[in-house]
Amino acid sequence: MDDFGWYYRDRNNQIGPISKQEIQELVKRGVIKNNALIWHPKFNDEWFPLLETEFRNLLPPAPPNRWYIRNNERELGPFTDSLFINVISKNTWVSSETLARRELDDEWNPLYKFDIWREKENTQRKLVSNESTKTLNKNDNDETKPCPYCKNPIKIKAIYCKHCQHYVDKNNNTEN
Repeated sequence: MDDFGWYYRDRNNQIGPISKQEIQELVKRGVIKNNALIWHPKFNDEWFPLLETEFRNLLPPAPPNRWYIRNNERELGPFTDSLFINVISKNTWVSSETLARRELDDEWNPLYKFDIWREKENTQRKLVSNESTKTLNKNDNDETKPCPYCKNPIKIKAIYCKHCQHYVDKNNNTEN
């Protein structure tokens, strides 16, 4: 019964009705891509991504992600996941609104729509949190305050300023 009456959408084109065998052949040949929408009367009024239909097993295994990113109007890439994370983490021109896409995607989207951006943001939050904890746990010997004479940083327990050669008392405010 469901051998005929299949449709698929490729970008803005709706193609069909075609047979189930034709859909299978088009998927195998790569004409119908994983992001195509599929419809059949048994689905009622809803279109489903190919990946959510019985045809998903016909797709070739997904290659590793290759990323592209736009810097102004220049397209940069391809980048592996790890290199892409490095690029988006260390470049000041990259923001959540910077456009990017995966190799198999047709559309450019802002980075905030990708899981990889959220993972990067979470990693940075953890790093900032760890740095804050380290700062709070610092030994008193590492803490400084300004010298009362030259205003250069000196250790809190210092009795002598190495910058201006003044001796300071235990309260760090008068010369001995």
